[in-house]
Amino acid sequence: MSSDGPVAGRSTRTVLVADDDRTIRLLVTEVLESELGVRVVGVADGYDAIRRLAASPPDLMLLDLRMPVVDGLAVLRWMRRHPPRRRVPVVAFTAAGLPALDQLMGWGCDDGLVKPFDLNDLVATVRRNLPVEA
Repeated sequence: MSSDGPVAGRSTRTVLVADDDRTIRLLVTEVLESELGVRVVGVADGYDAIRRLAASPPDLMLLDLRMPVVDGLAVLRWMRRHPPRRRVPVVAFTAAGLPALDQLMGWGCDDGLVKPFDLNDLVATVRRNLPVEA
């Protein structure tokens, strides 16, 4: 992709994927870029997620709740205290199973997926939570 601007037919929306599992990051990137035409940025831990969020808030964040260095809950707490990051929708995912949706919402998540997740569910969840382009 050229750095001169968006490619015709491609979205200018960005999804930040924070997961310590490289395979998950690569799979999510491939699927979302090909199915939805969004730009995907992947990071391996919560510290790098916060650095990316501080530099440029994405349109949507996919966030593993259990990561090294800084976990997903700490990233959520940081996001919700720092405008305009507090308005970024967050879809949490984890291999440990998800708490009740009410608890996830209380933590600041907008949605959640349990790993391993179905790729169709991933695409549907991202579509449901990704803000519409203006």
